[in-house]
Amino acid sequence: MPIKNFTTKVSVEQTINNLQKILAKAKANAILTEFGPDALPSALSFRVNVNGADIHFRLPVNVSGVTAALRRDREYRDDAHARRVAWRIVKDWCDSQMALIDAGQAELAQVFLPYAQTPSGETFYKYLQGKGFLQLTGPKHDPA
Repeated sequence: MPIKNFTTKVSVEQTINNLQKILAKAKANAILTEFGPDALPSALSFRVNVNGADIHFRLPVNVSGVTAALRRDREYRDDAHARRVAWRIVKDWCDSQMALIDAGQAELAQVFLPYAQTPSGETFYKYLQGKGFLQLTGPKHDPA
């Protein structure tokens, strides 16, 4: 079965606009489109105030991963197609996270936590990955 959104014709610009509306509704107080060395959009960064503190998040778009999946599924057309699909997948993921938030099943900071940026600018996920995920090895139990 091909990956989600492999048939999309929605432009990257339209999808970014959709994402900005989703994040604005979620009370983002700043949204930034980042561009890669090829001058194409590569990530969306945003800021949300949580309990009086501004938390910065960064949602990267992995076009090379989508390209590999489209090739695997024999649905790859060209790089522009892969970019459209990659951005649409991120938009749908954000929509789903907002549904959890709207339903009171989670908070924004909770669902976006892997994408929160540390003071050095790396995402929290990348920070944990660099530490070998040692902070997530589970609770220590007393063998008493």
